[in-house]
Amino acid sequence: MSKTTPHQSQESGKPGNTGLKRIVKATGYSIQGLKAAFKHEAAIRQELALLSIAVILAW
Repeated sequence: MSKTTPHQSQESGKPGNTGLKRIVKATGYSIQGLKAAFKHEAAIRQELALLSIAVILAW
């Protein structure tokens, strides 16, 4: 059995998404999370409603 040092990782050796592809995927995941929050969390809907009113008043 080989020992790993704290600086070594136990990755599978496959490179993950890098560069622009990683940013695009992360953005997609963020949008999915916001959609789920809007659908299931009343507090998010309330905060967005208040934000909309505040932006209009600040204009």
